[in-house]
Amino acid sequence: MFPLHLSVGRAQVADQRVFIGILHDLTLCKSTESALARSQWLDAIGQMTGGIVNDFNSLLTIITGNLGLLEVRGVNARQLP
Repeated sequence: MFPLHLSVGRAQVADQRVFIGILHDLTLCKSTESALARSQWLDAIGQMTGGIVNDFNSLLTIITGNLGLLEVRGVNARQLP
């Protein structure tokens, strides 16, 4: 079994009606569509992962900055509640 497209046409040959059928094998087209869908899915996962990493990095930057300010003030981390 394989995917196909059937085109049917009609013609007149010597005063007789003739039907013509053409079969188009869509195997390559379907595999290309599947590869494109996989590629788009991986791209979406990559963008989502990049966003999560960016948000996490922003939080770590805030934490690091606050720890630096506490260090400048001379506060020991063990003294924090």
